[in-house]
Amino acid sequence: FFLFSSFFFFVLFFFSCANVVSFFFVLVIPLLFFSFLLCFLVYFFFFIFLLFFLICFFFFFVLLFFF
Repeated sequence: FFLFSSFFFFVLFFFSCANVVSFFFVLVIPLLFFSFLLCFLVYFFFFIFLLFFLICFFFFFVLLFFF
């Protein structure tokens, strides 16, 4: 009887741990994904801004050179 109760407690504990782990994964993986996506978007916009700035700078130099 004692062995059975300990086994039952162990199974319950294991299931609660699995539930917590699954909840943790469900909560954390989207957060990681969204943070990665946010960083990617920030870098992407920064890169576009830099490219735009360089193109404007280049056109400014070309205009200065020609006129």
